[in-house]
Amino acid sequence: MNLFPTKFIIRHQAKLLFLVVWGHVTILDLCYVTYAGPIFFWQENLQPFTLFIHLTVASLTLAFYYLLINVATRFRINKTAKSLNSTKDTSH
Repeated sequence: MNLFPTKFIIRHQAKLLFLVVWGHVTILDLCYVTYAGPIFFWQENLQPFTLFIHLTVASLTLAFYYLLINVATRFRINKTAKSLNSTKDTSH
């Protein structure tokens, strides 16, 4: 049984990345572990400013992801164009 089909993941990749990063940051900020045991910050974690910071971190991560995808795509296009031009030059 396939929980998340590949087509679904590819189609919703950015949304899933945002949700995973936001959830990860929120859960990491939720507790602090000491020698006496974990301390949970329920009230602090539910404040609007804290949620705003978590959403900002997730949004910046998503923007960085889009930047990397854009740069990688341009690099691949330029590399392909250069290889095509070099094969045209050698064929004459």
